[in-house]
Amino acid sequence: MKPNAAARRAWAATSLRVWPDRYAFAAFAPREAPRVLEAAARAKRAFVAVVVEAGEVTLTVPWRAFAKSGLAGRADRTG
Repeated sequence: MKPNAAARRAWAATSLRVWPDRYAFAAFAPREAPRVLEAAARAKRAFVAVVVEAGEVTLTVPWRAFAKSGLAGRADRTG
């Protein structure tokens, strides 16, 4: 599948920034969304990503913030 012209222009204008920190990637049941969002909000001045889907919520956050959040024991899987 070839992306359309607008998609090619959008991707061509992107850049990659690698943050100088260790990150956690974790997946949770949807019922954990409020705790996940709270942990994301506490990670000040860092890259954070939360993706909410029908079957899971994923969090990408600095490792230190993840360790302090108390979420590690609640995750379905981590990486």
